Amino acid sequence: MDNFQLVFVCTGNICRSPMAEGIMKDCILDEIKSGGEPLPIRVSSAGTSAVDGFPASEYAVQAAARHGIDISAHR
Repeated sequence: MDNFQLVFVCTGNICRSPMAEGIMKDCILDEIKSGGEPLPIRVSSAGTSAVDGFPASEYAVQAAARHGIDISAHR
């Protein structure tokens, strides 16, 4: 079976969609750690007016970190 691709989209890809991507990736990791099968899924995010290479906003990184999710490497 081919991998399923899930893309979260917002305007700038610096806040909402990177956090959604991080949350989903964290959920998938939790499932694998609890003994579940790895899912054939690729998770990413995009923006309708995004600038290539921009990081997630400082506030999005902080908000995600408060929930144990690291999106600091997002570009």
